[in-house]
Amino acid sequence: MTSWIVIDSSVLIASLVEETYSTQARAIFHWAAAHRVSVAAPALLIYESVSTVRKLVHRTALTSSEGIELIELILSRPIHLVFEPSLSRRAFELAEMLGLAATYDAQYLAVAEYLASPFWTLDQKLFRSVGEQFSWIKDATTFEVQLN
Repeated sequence: MTSWIVIDSSVLIASLVEETYSTQARAIFHWAAAHRVSVAAPALLIYESVSTVRKLVHRTALTSSEGIELIELILSRPIHLVFEPSLSRRAFELAEMLGLAATYDAQYLAVAEYLASPFWTLDQKLFRSVGEQFSWIKDATTFEVQLN
């Protein structure tokens, strides 16, 4: 039986680009590898991550060639991309239940629920809005504490 964790694009990007919680984001990947836990996400992860890279290039935080290199790193990460058609319906239901205007965040929630796995996010707005409703949503800003 495979053991899983689910991550969102905030964790993936922070693991590759230096920012406030990069240490925690990288620790999640190191912990998963050390414990033979597979990392999963909806296919949406790639689209969101590439969009974030484009924004960084547009804001001149990265050069275009650095952006391309970052995309290659994103694509090389050992992340199992989950596409199960029924999860789109579940994401819609979760978004409706949680009062979310769009289903993007709910896609991650649906995958975590489907895999019965913890979902790590650096998105504080998401965590604060739904974290109390689902015990398996984890605040990645606290991951170092989780390692003890």
